[in-house]
Amino acid sequence: MKYAIWPMACIDGQWSIPDDILLGIWKQMVNSGKATKVFYNGTVRNADEWMAWTKSIGNYFVLVVNASEKKIAAVGWINAAHNGYGLAHFCVLGMPRPEMGSLAINYWKSLGYFNVLIGITPETYSGVLRFIEKIGFVRGCTIPYLCELVYEGKIVGGVISYFDMKEA
Repeated sequence: MKYAIWPMACIDGQWSIPDDILLGIWKQMVNSGKATKVFYNGTVRNADEWMAWTKSIGNYFVLVVNASEKKIAAVGWINAAHNGYGLAHFCVLGMPRPEMGSLAINYWKSLGYFNVLIGITPETYSGVLRFIEKIGFVRGCTIPYLCELVYEGKIVGGVISYFDMKEA
């Protein structure tokens, strides 16, 4: 399969990704149960918040498009960028394939700003932890009680991981 990156940008007041596509992604995330997993801390709870969030300054938001099937395969973003690092996030909308994550990472590397990407993953998300290792993130420590899973009503440890962009 061939994948392509579709970055979010505002050019002359126009967003590069139309609202109907963003809303369709939100609906897919909700219907698949991934919205409450990705935004486990409750930062984005509905379509209006999703739309505002995707367009907020400081999010390096991208879509990964399956060019063969002409459909969105994943979304990814970096936020909390500071001094060459940022927090990386992924949401795969179908079968997870490492090349999707690698493509997003290579795009962010091409921006020339990020030296390292950092991940904070709930320790109970074993499938996500396997995926991020496959795309090159290095698992570090688990910090107890770091991740509040508001939809599950519990707090779990957060696994800290990183991706060294200089090594990629």
